[in-house]
Amino acid sequence: MEANELLVEAVSIALNFYSGPDDVASLVNVFPRVFKRRFLQVSSLRDEESIFCRDEERSSLLQFKESFITDYSASVDPQAYSKVAFWTNKEESRNCCMWHGVECDEITGHVISLNLSSSYLYGSLDSNSSLFNLPSRFFLLWPNPSEVSELSKLLNLSLCDNTDPFGKSLLELKKPIFESLTSNLTSLEKLCLSHVYISSTVPKSLANLSSLTSLFLRDCHLKGEFPVDIFQLPNLQLLTVRFNEDLSGRLPLVLNQRSSLKSLLLSGTRFCGDLPSLAEKLASLTRFEASGCNFSRAILSSIRELSSAICNLSSLKVLVLSNNKLGGELPHCFGKFSKLVSIVDLRNNSFSGNIPEFTKGNQLRIIHLGYNQFEGKLSKSLTHCKKLRYLNVESNKLNDIFPYWLGTLPELIILQLQKNEFRGVIEEPRTNLHLPKLRIVDISYNNFVGKLPLKYIQSWKTMRSTSLVDYSSYMMTIPLLIRTNNGWSTYEYYFDITIAIKGVRLHYEKIQNIIAVLNLSNNKFDGEIHKIIGNLVGLYALDLSNNLLKGGIPTSLANLTKLESLDLSQNSLSGEIPSDLDHLSFLQYFNVSYNNLSGPIPDTHLTTFDSSFYEGNLGLCGIPLPNLCGDSKPALEQPLPSYEEERNSPFQFGWKVVAVGYGCGFLIGWFVGKIVIAQKPNWLVETFSIRG
Repeated sequence: MEANELLVEAVSIALNFYSGPDDVASLVNVFPRVFKRRFLQVSSLRDEESIFCRDEERSSLLQFKESFITDYSASVDPQAYSKVAFWTNKEESRNCCMWHGVECDEITGHVISLNLSSSYLYGSLDSNSSLFNLPSRFFLLWPNPSEVSELSKLLNLSLCDNTDPFGKSLLELKKPIFESLTSNLTSLEKLCLSHVYISSTVPKSLANLSSLTSLFLRDCHLKGEFPVDIFQLPNLQLLTVRFNEDLSGRLPLVLNQRSSLKSLLLSGTRFCGDLPSLAEKLASLTRFEASGCNFSRAILSSIRELSSAICNLSSLKVLVLSNNKLGGELPHCFGKFSKLVSIVDLRNNSFSGNIPEFTKGNQLRIIHLGYNQFEGKLSKSLTHCKKLRYLNVESNKLNDIFPYWLGTLPELIILQLQKNEFRGVIEEPRTNLHLPKLRIVDISYNNFVGKLPLKYIQSWKTMRSTSLVDYSSYMMTIPLLIRTNNGWSTYEYYFDITIAIKGVRLHYEKIQNIIAVLNLSNNKFDGEIHKIIGNLVGLYALDLSNNLLKGGIPTSLANLTKLESLDLSQNSLSGEIPSDLDHLSFLQYFNVSYNNLSGPIPDTHLTTFDSSFYEGNLGLCGIPLPNLCGDSKPALEQPLPSYEEERNSPFQFGWKVVAVGYGCGFLIGWFVGKIVIAQKPNWLVETFSIRG
């Protein structure tokens, strides 16, 4: 291929990366790489071994390998394997550029990248290590470097996630080492120290790393004030200091230039600051998380998911401001400011007013507005959120009928409306879909009346399935793609819920895909529990407690073989407890207290539950209740029978049988023993080693 033809082709490939004026810088960066790769693809047709490592660097790597041992307890990563096991000096495998974890420059053959993460390596890295004979521009992922700061031209340093199976940090960087890293590694572009135990302040010298694009300091036990000048770094795209509860800081009131920040993650710290003044400067921001910080109501007093400023965040995909002290009404543009937003999490604040309108064609997958003071009706504009998987508005002041129009959302998996002022009869669905993918529904603690919503229950197809058998997967959004100057990164956001299961209200940070929950408790539903609920065979928890339900417990509930929690308490149910419920072998919580049930508790594993789960049913008897069935008094209260009472006792025959059994057993044993000893006189001696 001629040089001109190669140039034209490389340009056309590079233009595929170009999508608008904002990507000019990306085009300039990507063009040389694309040209070089295409050149090598063409040249490799002539020489398949065109990239071959240097002899001295292969020797250094092999010496480096020999300085460590392989310890299979050194990594908890399920995908770990010993990369260095494939390093060898054999003729057919001498090219170190082909070794696992090694990358070479495509032109010079120099080692430029070394990734030995999760390789089961154990040992120490000394200053005289052969590793330092390599060129200093390489990517290092290493568990215990004591002399890394000597590599003054190092571009990338990652010491992240060195933890034991319980999440405890295995690597510690004391203050002098941390400061020397930031003082000497002036060429760094990426610094990852997440989960490294540092327990010191953040050095101000970090603000001198002008080439830094990514800074990961999650859960490092940092303390003190975060240097505000770090926000002024011209190339910084990703900054995370999450879960450093003793780290305080303020967002800068003014940025020196238009910020390159794409991800700013501050959750679980003591950060505060003036959000409105930053919005215009953070136009590139795609992900902002600040849950559990100290952003106060006063800061958001000027907010009136601030209108002109927040609408400028045209690249935002993730907005998390949960667990703060934010208040006031959301701006009218909040549901319109970006059609790219996928996640809005404002839970546990003091936002008030109406929920804003959402535009058509939005990309929202998670909306969590719970634990605020929103009022009025649930916005029908939510029907525009066709990709919505998770909707949570619990613990607000919403006053509305059941939002039947949510049935047009084909992807909705979790719906939580509990603890509001929803009211009225849940009428038959007026849409064709009826929420077919729902797996968790909680509408408890409202004012719904009338019969149970059987038409909706019939339409929840996913709850009627047990085909989801992947116990290791969790409910989450479709992974989001977030663009950076170095390419694309994926972001996964797991669903979480707070829900009453097994009589206790618990928070679950992750939810297994197999879980299905239906909670209609603490309303005013009346009528019978229809047998159709027995079709929801995928249910793990069913709560119908504290309603006005009557009639019997349907035997069809025995079909719910996955059920672990069943709460029917505080109703007006009557009749006997079906013995078929013994089929519920996974049942760990069964509460039917304070109903009008009668008859015996089935003599199955249902008798193993606490007596409080059956109390309040005057006609109910049997274990574990103190009153036995029939005319008998509780067993513990019966006095020892007199001779006359014993003669008439139903237990009398039983004692006679026991006595006869003992007598007959003795006679039979004596008779058989005589026969055996007569035929085998030495058997007793041989069996029990009896000596005279």
